[in-house]
Amino acid sequence: MHTPQYRPATPPLPLRKAPSKAAYHRNKRLVKKGALIEPIPGHFIETYYWLSLPAEQKNQALIFALAYDHPYWPVASFSAAVLLGAELSEEMTTRYCSNVYFASDQHTRMHPRKSLPIDFIFLKDSHMYTRIDEALRGRNRCATSIFTSGKNATSLYTSITDTIGILNGLIVTSPMHTILTIMRENIPCEDSLQICDELARLYHITVEDLIRFLNTRSSCHDYQLLLYKLSLINPLSENGGESHARALMIKEGFEAPTLQVSIPNPLYDPHLPREESHRRHNTKTMRPDFLWLLDSKGKICHDTLTTPLPEGYHCIIAEMDGFDKYRNDVMLSRSNARDSKDKWYQEKDRDVALQALGYTVLHFSYDDVIENNGRRVRELLELAGIPHISAEEQKLRAYLNKKFSDTSLLITHTPKKPPTYDLWD
Repeated sequence: MHTPQYRPATPPLPLRKAPSKAAYHRNKRLVKKGALIEPIPGHFIETYYWLSLPAEQKNQALIFALAYDHPYWPVASFSAAVLLGAELSEEMTTRYCSNVYFASDQHTRMHPRKSLPIDFIFLKDSHMYTRIDEALRGRNRCATSIFTSGKNATSLYTSITDTIGILNGLIVTSPMHTILTIMRENIPCEDSLQICDELARLYHITVEDLIRFLNTRSSCHDYQLLLYKLSLINPLSENGGESHARALMIKEGFEAPTLQVSIPNPLYDPHLPREESHRRHNTKTMRPDFLWLLDSKGKICHDTLTTPLPEGYHCIIAEMDGFDKYRNDVMLSRSNARDSKDKWYQEKDRDVALQALGYTVLHFSYDDVIENNGRRVRELLELAGIPHISAEEQKLRAYLNKKFSDTSLLITHTPKKPPTYDLWD
């Protein structure tokens, strides 16, 4: 077993081991009195402070406590995703983060941990002690707190190899390897896409980057499965809600939409005074959440969107509406809306601009996505004539499910026949 030469320089840890036997026994007495709590064996924290933390921060405290005790174990899988900046909902944190995940290699014998909430994934040559020693000895960026997320986390990450790096004083699997690990899990598509879309967006990772990374590991047993699932990741997804909605469309067998396409605004008035534009969507371009471009035969088309559309082509746009933009003062101010009424008029003005270009515009809410297994969204897309994936791709999904026992992409409903009328007529 390699003896640590350097302890990681981390922010102050709220959850730590007692420094001596005397301190340990004193802390155990305080636990009985209720002043301290022992979330994991041998690690203590003030009860009032622990109970005040949300589930995500409790999870981060556990990760840092165990990773600090094992500085050569790279944090991996869902635990690494949290450190790298992915924001997991409380439900996802409860479901996937009951254990702290580490990477082990072919040279390490990992004994079962009966008392500590630890689990392992295999990562070849993950314990490169010399490289890790150099990284721990070097000058690494550390935040003032362990509770970081999003862009704050990306600024703290430094790569060591293509599979591991150092972040806030801890060794973690790289963003690309973390994405690979999570997509390998047989979990619901909406959960894996929410996490992996966000990591890809934060670290500017494209699908092409992921495929190249996977091709260096083409001998792995689930290469075919990963090749398909990685192709579904889209760093242009702006939030977890959009990723969840897109995952629903994919699971229902619809063609995946194009995201965040810039469309010239035909109603844009560059001379309109700002004080008169409170109820106008007066921007040069518009970027819808989801877009499908269909050719004259109603088939999905990946050509560059042009204005006006080629003859016979149709464009369908779907927007997932939230309520924060109507009541959040910062979001209202950013769009030059004085109140929720102004914002409502701006949204209507935007729809008029899109319809003036000949586009079909659909609206649904996040509640429509999560309620009744997304029935409302499915019905809207079918009514609009969004095409389904080909029979060949359906067979591929069934084959991957049969070979790898992965149910995350099975189509849950039999696609209906196309409607006899079109919303764009």
